Amino acid sequence: MKYNSAIKKLFILPFLLAPFFAYASLDFPETPAGDRAKEILELLNGTSSHSPEDYVKNNYTPNFRDAFPMASHVAVFSTTQGMFGKLKLVAVPESAPHEITTILKSASREAYLKVGLVVEPKEPHRIVSMGISPADKPAGMKESKKEVKTEGEPPEGKEPREVDLDNLHDRLSEKAERNEFSGVVLIAKDGDNIFHEAYGYASKQFKVENALDTKFNIGSINKLFTSIAVAQLMEKGKLSIDDPIGKHLDFFPQEIADKVTIRHLLQMRAGWGDYWGNEYYLAHRNELRKVSDYMEFIKDIPLDFEPGTNFQHCNTCFQVLGALIEAITGEDYY
Repeated sequence: MKYNSAIKKLFILPFLLAPFFAYASLDFPETPAGDRAKEILELLNGTSSHSPEDYVKNNYTPNFRDAFPMASHVAVFSTTQGMFGKLKLVAVPESAPHEITTILKSASREAYLKVGLVVEPKEPHRIVSMGISPADKPAGMKESKKEVKTEGEPPEGKEPREVDLDNLHDRLSEKAERNEFSGVVLIAKDGDNIFHEAYGYASKQFKVENALDTKFNIGSINKLFTSIAVAQLMEKGKLSIDDPIGKHLDFFPQEIADKVTIRHLLQMRAGWGDYWGNEYYLAHRNELRKVSDYMEFIKDIPLDFEPGTNFQHCNTCFQVLGALIEAITGEDYY
């Protein structure tokens, strides 16, 4: 494939040198929670003697295990592996016998994950809940003189370097063949699309290749869009991050409406978990189309803990944020 000579070259800013942070080897605490956190890291790194499915079946409590489809539990490990590669423990901000928060670092790039989990107080100390989310670099990590490359402005006096789009296409094709990349790439310059190609499969099972108009299930990336929308409304003075949800939504019980804040929802510390096991959801999930459809049953879900006192992965929180966005803007969330 060759591109028109007028658009064959794209000027891309060169990479700047950024600090690489060194850290000492760190061990997991010798506690029931620490042992489970170590096992989770092994699963994330693909070095466990257990398959993710067997581990979930045998080492999650029934309530936590059944709160999600097994495919969703397994996808947590496979998706994290694909995004972060090998991970290493670099910090333990919180540790108690039956609860722990760890910070993991990707071996391939400057990216961090926070993994928090709670285990049963009694043997066999099965996992009661677990949350995985992006994290900042832990404070106090020492800088070394080793440097890695990252995007940024060119150093003073340096010109942008050229990137051959034909070469880019060849490299992406090779990655797709090696099962290292699948998706659609679009590059625009001055408002014009100068590179737009599809790679890999939309369905490996049925050998359906990606196309330029393939629709991708972006899953929890929706949470990022929702968070940005809330931040934009906050910038416009339409809400405060510490507003109780009852200030904007009138269908929750008073004890929830007054206690749960927008901050709690964004941080997944509201007291709710996920609704995958909810009876109404299971009976009507194929009929749910709008945010208001979800509110029909979410408004009746009780809290599992006092808002702000714990963390629990919470798709319910972000559905409620969607309802808040609709109530404040008067617009359909979608």
